[in-house]
Amino acid sequence: MNDPLDSLSDPELARLAVRDERAFEVLVTRHAPAVHRLAALNVGPGAADEVVQDVFVAVHRGLRGFRGDAQFSTWLHRITLNACARALGRHRPSVPLEDAPEPASAQNLTRAAEVTQLREQLSAALQTLPPEQREAVTLREVSGLEYAEIAALTGAELGTVKSRINRGRAALRAWLTRAGVTPMTDHPHPNDLPDPALDALFERARTLTPEDSGAAGRFLTGHRARQEAARQQRARTWRAGWVSAALASAAVVAGLTVLRPAPALPSSAAYDAYQSAWGEGW
Repeated sequence: MNDPLDSLSDPELARLAVRDERAFEVLVTRHAPAVHRLAALNVGPGAADEVVQDVFVAVHRGLRGFRGDAQFSTWLHRITLNACARALGRHRPSVPLEDAPEPASAQNLTRAAEVTQLREQLSAALQTLPPEQREAVTLREVSGLEYAEIAALTGAELGTVKSRINRGRAALRAWLTRAGVTPMTDHPHPNDLPDPALDALFERARTLTPEDSGAAGRFLTGHRARQEAARQQRARTWRAGWVSAALASAAVVAGLTVLRPAPALPSSAAYDAYQSAWGEGW
């Protein structure tokens, strides 16, 4: 049976997801594979799950402030790029050219392991670019955004975006050539990797892998556990406050009336009923 939430647009889901966890899960399931793929190219496959977690934790916290002034995808891309930048700042690898992953043939990358290997190679190359070039190239070549969309997302002029992409691609071709990536063509190029071969590498790297497809499930498993732990902590805090208030009231009238036994501690079920009635804004 189809979930009716699946037919909703991103802005509609975002509005519902402020209070509806199921709507949030649909958003994650819809977008996590692409976020994981973009992260794998920016920071390397090994750190992509960390970025996915950072991204959707930030999305979950920021949904109340999302007004729809920008497209949801634009907002999500900005959060993803920021998370990638933080991940690179935490543990930016320095990959000597001789230690770069063994390149796979651009014409023989059909298995998931080979795509992962290619992403490691491209990630190492992309991390040699200035941040603004790396962002522009990955938004164009991995996410498939138009130049105007990249300009709106990054705040750069259209001509600047095109220039960054051209310079970034030229630097990537030179780096990959030095790393030993040889284009599989009938007319080998004597200098840098030609544009069609670089296009073929990116096309292969965009192939969704099982790791991409499983990113939503891995995030949501941890997210549900964190949400339940937070709910239990709120329940404990609420119950403790209820008891404190009851004892304080009893103390005030202790000299005037016979002190009655404190009422029974509210149960978790009572807290759940309270939360259902009043929400989490107390």
